[in-house]
Order: sequence, then structure tokens, then C-alpha cells
Amino acid sequence: MQGLLGLFASCGFTLNAPSGATEGDVLIAQIIAKASETITAPSGWTRISPASGVGTSLRQHIYYRYIATGQTAGSATWQIDGPWLGLLNSGYATGVMYAARGAENPDCASATTFRCGGTVTGGVGTSVVAPSMSLQYPAGSLRMAFFASNSGTASITPALENSATAGVYNRAGGSVTGVGLHGSYYLLGSDSNGGQQSANLNTSSYNIGSTFILRAAPVLTCVSDNFNRSTGLGNDWSSVRVAGDFTPQIVNNRLRLTAAVTNQSTGVSFQRVFPSAGNYLQLVFRFYGYGGGGADGVALILSDASVTPQPGGFGGSLGYAPKSNPTVAGFAGGWLGIGLDEYGNFSSSSDSGPCAPGVTCSSNGIGQSLGIRGASPNYYWLRGTGTLSPTVSNSSGHLYRVTIDSRMAGKVLVSIERDTGSGYSTLVSTFDAAPYTGQSTMPAQMVFSLTGSTGEITNVHEIDDVQVCASSMSTMQAQIDHYRFSTTSTPLTCTPAQILVQACMDANCSTTYSGNVTATLTPSGWVGGDTRTFAGSGATLGLTYTLYL
Repeated sequence: MQGLLGLFASCGFTLNAPSGATEGDVLIAQIIAKASETITAPSGWTRISPASGVGTSLRQHIYYRYIATGQTAGSATWQIDGPWLGLLNSGYATGVMYAARGAENPDCASATTFRCGGTVTGGVGTSVVAPSMSLQYPAGSLRMAFFASNSGTASITPALENSATAGVYNRAGGSVTGVGLHGSYYLLGSDSNGGQQSANLNTSSYNIGSTFILRAAPVLTCVSDNFNRSTGLGNDWSSVRVAGDFTPQIVNNRLRLTAAVTNQSTGVSFQRVFPSAGNYLQLVFRFYGYGGGGADGVALILSDASVTPQPGGFGGSLGYAPKSNPTVAGFAGGWLGIGLDEYGNFSSSSDSGPCAPGVTCSSNGIGQSLGIRGASPNYYWLRGTGTLSPTVSNSSGHLYRVTIDSRMAGKVLVSIERDTGSGYSTLVSTFDAAPYTGQSTMPAQMVFSLTGSTGEITNVHEIDDVQVCASSMSTMQAQIDHYRFSTTSTPLTCTPAQILVQACMDANCSTTYSGNVTATLTPSGWVGGDTRTFAGSGATLGLTYTLYL
């Protein structure tokens, strides 16, 4: 963090960026003037309305500018206009510019967000306060306080609560025409609303205190896959199908999840494990849907890493939600399912299950939309979009970017963006997925999967250009691909059928799991109970079935 001040001006002044400011840094400016003056920011700078205020005889504006790739920090000139400029003793204005490195790109111009935010208060006297925020921010976030006085003769001394560092101090002009500013900053040591920062004045004056908090950017490890190969999915993916006879595979350098064939439910799981607490996960993929009648779609899923991934129902369930006719369970251990819903039944309460209590959703569904469903066993619909334009179905490929941020204890912040060719736009603004009714506590570790489905209407569904980034992830231990059931004897009346059950590590069951497994077997009727622990290499178990004639 660095700061650089600009001296007084009668019509405008220029601030130079602190030395070393470069791409990816965030510039923050504190500008003060008399209340009757108008402050005009230079191009590229955004005023943080929640942190800016006008009091008696005084105005304080806080601005930011993110230095994007290819840009330079440079200098910036603020214009000051108003009645004070025509007086013999012109009113003074001043400012300071700071540079922050390792911070998020701010998005809180008009309102406080989970990424950044501000607040402001004003008063008169010998103390000035930069108040705490209404939201909490995670450890490592930058907390800045800005203090302003309408007197150029008043000294401002920050109290430096929480071992804060003093910012840049400047004052100009006299007790009537002048102004003064100071500040402080520190990094949050734990999840916090920033607390209160204050400063003392050596003489009573009108004052303004502003707060700005900016979340730290995560340090990410990324893995990418463009599927430009003919050698199969490789070690980064495992595949499964629960309905239909198509298994996900690479076709023409894309991952094809379904063919244009009816009643399919398939999935692939990325072979990494993501800790839930204190993590930041960003998933990018390109989606294609074409070649059929426009149904049903794909889902991006986060599920409990302790449960073997297994897709849910075909059709509108998109491989995540359960299905009632025929009865198919939802995605095993599912915690969050984000559906690209071509036909519209993923959002339908009469098809893929009800909405969360207190949430309004459609009984008829919303075609060509994006929807989000919650954790098993309810798989409640949480929220979604209306019909999108351009449509979800497309043959040219649209990029989707899903961000899941659990760095703050008790919160799971989710946002979704899409790029159809001219840059990302927001489909679902950041929201907290944790507090919905029916949302279980997020499992300790999560797995990322993609599912595809068709129903009576079909499409080819393909994925490309996958990028998985996280602040923490690890390679998944060997995972069971599926369970194989083989009869070992001819079933006899009144005698349990003998079934060999094996935990297979690949589609052909050429290798089996080396340890013991615990599984709940279906259908019910297994001798000794439906939940059994047995050797992954195989165990012969008895199954009974009562037939009423």
C-alpha cells in the first residue's frame, strides 16, 4: 500500500500514481473540497457512492480504478468547480492516491458487495469516525479509513485502532477557505466488519469519516483441458452413465456428454478434491448444445467428496435432481447443481422438485435458462434466470464462469457469468448459497462434476475449454467407477440369490478397489441389511425378493 498526495487547487489538480503501481493493482483516491463545489473525476475512475459524503461546508469523495492488463498507472486530474472559485480567497481542495496490490477488482460503485464496500458518516467536533461495515469480509481484506476536515488549520491524528498504519496527511488554506485530510489502513486479521477507525482533531470543525474495504484476491492454482486428443479422457476425469447407452467421450476435440438420443443421463467427475472451508473455486467451460430438438441440457455440480459421484435423473433433472417416473435418485451427495436448462424442466417445481421454502419458482419451468438447485436429499430450486438471449442451446460455444467463494466462515458465495462473444456478463449476481432452508452444512471436501441429459427431446451436448482454478485443491485418491453385480448361482424359490458384488475402478472392471468399501445396495432385501461393508475385490451376498401371486 502506497499513497501520494496532491496539493491545493483553485480549479483542478493532478495526482500521480504511487511509484511501482502496475497491471492488476487497484488505485484508490481520496478527494476533498468545500461542500458547494462539484468534483469531476477523470476518465476511468469510479466514485464509491457508499463511501462518499457531503456534510456542512465539506465534501469527501472516494474513487477507485483497476489497472487492467495493458494499462499503465499514470496520473489523473480532478476538476473542481463551484462558487468558491470566484471569491478573492478561493476555496481549497486536495487529494491523495493510494495503490493496493493483491486485491480483487472492485465492483461496489453504487452499493456494497461481497467483494468490496463502503460507508460514511459526518459530524462536527474534535473527533471523526470511519464507521464499521454492515457486512463482514474475510481475513486478509484491506480496511481503509479516510478522514476529512473543513478547516485548513486543524491537525488530524488517526487513532490507529487494530494497529493500523497511518495514511497520507495534507492540509491547505486557512480556517475558512481550507481543508485537510488524513487516513489509515490495515489488513483484517480475521473475518470482520472492519471495526471502527477514528481520528482526533486539535480544533473543532466539520468533518467526514469514510470506510472502504476491499477483499484480497485469491492466489489460484489452475488446471486446463481443451480435449484436443484422441487417447481418451485421461487421468483427470472419470465417466459414468446411469441412463441410456452413451458414455461420455472425446469427439472432434470436445467432451461429448450426450448424443442426440432419448433418455440419457451421464456424467464426468474431475479428479481433484476441493476443501470447502476457506477456499475459492472458479470453473470455466465452453458449452455446445445442438443437433436435436433442444433438450435437456447439462449441469455443473459440487458434491460430497466422500460419496462416489453418481448422476441423477435423465430429462429435465439434468443428471442432478431426482426423477419420480421412473424413480431415480438425485446426484449422490450433491450439494449444489447449476443447470443449463434448454427445455425448462430443471426449473419446474412439478418436474424436478420444489423450490426452497420462501422461494418462488415456476411450476411450468423456464426454457433456455440457467437454474440453481441445492443439496440432497431435497435438491430444492434456489434461484435462476429468465429465458436467456442468446439461448442456452448453441452450436458456436458459449463460455460460462462459475465462482464459489467460501473464504468467509459460514458463507458460500456463488456467482455465474457468461461470454457469448463480446466479454463476460453477469447471469447470477453473487449470493450466499449456505443459509437456504434444506441446505446441509457444506461437506468438508467437494468434487466437481459435469452431467448431461436428454429426455423425449434431445440434443448433442458438448463441453470444451475447461479451466479449473482454486486456492486449494489436491489430486483425488483412486475412486470407484461403478459396482458390478453378477449372479453366482441359479435363484431358487425360498432361497436367497447369491450375487457377487465388486467395486470396479474402471469401466471394464479390469481392476477392483483394493480395500474394504461400505455401500447401500439396491433394491432392498439384502441378507444382513442393505448397507454392507465388504472387500472391494468382491463379496458374494444374498438377495431376497418377495413376489405376491
